[in-house]
Amino acid sequence: MGYLDTKASALMRFDGIILAVLALIARAETPLSERIVITGVAILVVLSIACCICVIDVSWRFLGIAVPSPGVRQVDQELQELRKVLYFREGAYRWAWILSGLAMILIFIGGLLLVFSR
Repeated sequence: MGYLDTKASALMRFDGIILAVLALIARAETPLSERIVITGVAILVVLSIACCICVIDVSWRFLGIAVPSPGVRQVDQELQELRKVLYFREGAYRWAWILSGLAMILIFIGGLLLVFSR
């Protein structure tokens, strides 16, 4: 497991804890404003988890290019495919953090709404 895999796995666990807390907070008698915030946070966290899954669950399609032909090496094509996979994983990880950060901001706003509404 690589460095990026470990970081994405940790973020996914954190997001899972946030979802568990949201499930405990959500009740039928919750006011509409709180339900909207909870739903928004849940959507952002689920999207963040989906991005993390894209980082961790990598299909190594470029390995098909690595099959050497007799006397011919395809190093340039291998490196190009490796770069594509690397850039995709980094982008997915960045989006996972952005979505998770937006969820935390929304949690803060929801907390302020909760404090000032009572």
